[in-house]
Parts: sequence; structure tokens; C-alpha cells
Amino acid sequence: MKALAPRLYLALPILLSLTFLGCPPSGQQYVLNVYSAGVSNASITSSTGHAGSTHYTTLVASGANVSLTAPATVSGRVFTGWTGDVTSSNETIGFLMASPKTVTANYEPGPPAVLHSFAGGTGDGKTPYGSLTPSGSVLYGMTQLGGTADKGVVFRLNQDGTGYTILHHFSGGNGAGEPLGSLTLSGSTLYGVTFKGGTKDFGAVFSMNVDGTEYTVLHSFDGAPDDGAFGYGSLTLSGSTLYGITSGHGSHSAGVVFSVKTDGSDYTILHDFAGGPGDGQWPVGAVTVSGSNIYGVTSHGGLYGAGILFRMNTDGT
Repeated sequence: MKALAPRLYLALPILLSLTFLGCPPSGQQYVLNVYSAGVSNASITSSTGHAGSTHYTTLVASGANVSLTAPATVSGRVFTGWTGDVTSSNETIGFLMASPKTVTANYEPGPPAVLHSFAGGTGDGKTPYGSLTPSGSVLYGMTQLGGTADKGVVFRLNQDGTGYTILHHFSGGNGAGEPLGSLTLSGSTLYGVTFKGGTKDFGAVFSMNVDGTEYTVLHSFDGAPDDGAFGYGSLTLSGSTLYGITSGHGSHSAGVVFSVKTDGSDYTILHDFAGGPGDGQWPVGAVTVSGSNIYGVTSHGGLYGAGILFRMNTDGT
């Protein structure tokens, strides 16, 4: 057998560049940008030494592991996710700094805080209407139904949701009931109007103290043809006079504008709506009093049958 000739292998030095392999040279740093959107004061926890801040740019060593944690809520807004070079719906993200990174923590308005959930039945109101009336840190309001007679209630609660209290249960009949508006506050007295109840079940104007005492029916609507029926919306106070509307009756069954003193005296029909192209029909909401003028709206009537804006003097002219 022929012997193989020996082969000579040269050990040539092989230089490998870390950069060629995709790794940055030792000591290289990359830019990290951290932002928030939807809020301006997100206190983001960071492993880069910027804990509690946002909207910053810093240099991070290549190959470093970075951790960022966004708060779940900021000023009533809720965290919705990270976007940018790292995306995640989790509040905490971790990533390797192998390149420059820009990340943004995003926030959107959260759901409103629930201060009270109406339970209905005999112990609570149901189906609130109108708006809440503030006084200091207390809110006053009404529900159309619920309460001991299922005719609605007057309630109060603190603005932080504590102290919810039913001040009055509407009883129907002469005690009135089923309000469809807001309360009007003057000093320590609340005023309102109801859709039903009163002597003829056409609604009533009432007053009561803010602690629930001294509930008084100031006027019960008598209906057609000389009075309105079905008190609607809210009362407007000017001096010692309350102004309001009913959604029905009067001589044309189209509603009225009325005034009454805060003690229940001097009840007056200021306008009896006739409907048709020349007048409104079925007023809604509350009237606005400015100086000696009353302004308001109706849901029907007018030239096109689609309602009107009206103005009149406080004396009805």
C-alpha cells in the first residue's frame, strides 16, 4: 500500500468581529425613549433609574434587560397598553436593549365612578329623572318611582358617594308623586314639581327642608280648563317666585306656564298654550328667567308642528 504524503495545515489566526456577529462592541449604549399618551403625569416604574417619571430619554447599556411598569390608573384614566418598539397589554414589560427603543404607555378615560346603584322596591328609589342639585359637598335628587308607595323619592348623598339618605317617599294622592325633573334649592329649602299625585292626580308643586322635614304641597294642579296638569321638568326661582310648566291641560290641553310664591300663594297661569302654527304645545324642561323675561321651549306646535322657542314677560304678557 502506498503511503499517504503528510499534509501541512497552517494555523491561520481567525479574527471575528463582535459587530459582525450582530453584537455591539463592549461599552456601546442605546437610546431609550419612554412616553405616555392620554395623561401627562404617569408615574412609570423603571429599572433604568428613572422611577416615577415619564417623557424622558436615557442611554442604556447594550445587552441590558429593561423593565417598565405603568400604573393601572392615572387621574381617572385607565392603562390600555404599550405601543412602539415593544407592544403589550400588560402593565409591566421587559425587553433586551439590543437596539434603540421607543415605548409609549397609553391611557384612555375610564368608566365613571358609581356613587350609588338604585335598588327600587320600598327601600330605595328607581328611575331617576332630571339632574342633581349641588349644595356644598351634598347632592340632592329625585326618582320617578320606587319608595314605599312606588311614587318616587327625594334623596341626598355626599359627592364622594357616602351618606346616601332618602329624605322623602312620595305617597301619591294628596302627597303627590312621580317627579320628572330636578330640585330647586334656596337656602335650606328644596322645591320641586311632580307629574302625578295631588288632589286630582294631575301633579303638584311642593317644598321641603333639606333634612326631609316640613314636606308641603304648595299647589295641586286642577287640570282643564282653568289649570295645567302633569307638572314637568324643574322649577325656576326668581326672588320669592317659582316659575314652571305643565305638559298638559289648560283650555287647549297643550300645557301652561305658571308662577307661584314660595309660600304657595299667588298661583297664576301666565300662559295657556294653544298649539297650532301660532303657538307652542306641550312645554318641556324648565323655563329660564332673565330680568323680566321668561324663555322656554315646547316639543310640538309652531309653524311646522315641531316645537317652538318662546319668550314672554314674567307677568304673562
